[in-house]
Amino acid sequence: MLYRDLGDLGIRTSVLGFGAMRLPKKDDHLDYDAAVAIMTRGLELGINTIDTAHVYNGGESEIAVGKTLDLWKGEGIIVSTKIPYKGPDGGEWRRQLDTSLERLGVDCIDLLLLHDMKLEVFQGDVTKPGGPLAAARKAQSEGLFTHLCFSCHDTPENMIEIIDSGEFRAMTLQYNLLDRKNEPVIQRLAE
Repeated sequence: MLYRDLGDLGIRTSVLGFGAMRLPKKDDHLDYDAAVAIMTRGLELGINTIDTAHVYNGGESEIAVGKTLDLWKGEGIIVSTKIPYKGPDGGEWRRQLDTSLERLGVDCIDLLLLHDMKLEVFQGDVTKPGGPLAAARKAQSEGLFTHLCFSCHDTPENMIEIIDSGEFRAMTLQYNLLDRKNEPVIQRLAE
């Protein structure tokens, strides 16, 4: 497995991470045994980063990741999850974070992302006093996560504007050989 530094965050991550959005199901629920086995195999092969979200599979993805972390004692695994709440209530955002921490069975999340951030929402409810950004900064000061990040499917121009706010340390975005529209965003991140 190849590893790279994630910017200047002091994190060395495998170039191939494990995305826990589409895990095996059985009877309309996750098949935890199969999901843990798949993630475990990825870890055995050198993957050291698992990405999930509060809403993936109705929260069952975070539970499966938590079971995997428990099996591996969390050693050397970088955990990334996303909180979807973007309304004006920082308390609701914090409740979702607390639920994610409980599901994952960890005291601290390495990479915590504001999920599917759009510029208009970021500049609106998210940054209002007492909103999600304020709640996130408070939770971070309490040691509940290390790095605040965001995921985004907005336009490249809007993504760059969010990056330029200086509020976030990293981001997740869509990029592949068939969809290269976010190359200017990647260039901005590199700068």
